[in-house]
Amino acid sequence: MENLERSGNRFMSAGERVAVESNVRYYARRAAYEANAAAKAVTPEAAIRRQALAEMFARKAQELCA
Repeated sequence: MENLERSGNRFMSAGERVAVESNVRYYARRAAYEANAAAKAVTPEAAIRRQALAEMFARKAQELCA
């Protein structure tokens, strides 16, 4: 396994310098994306599904911060 260097809230692979997004940041980003999609949904059913996903991702982000 490669050594990773921390750079802010991302990890960089020492050899390739590839940025890796943290789980908290990913879940927060997905929560915002799904909430935005829920607001723009064409049908009420789609809005409900997207809002449920937004809440799930927000909950996961909060759990990782606790």
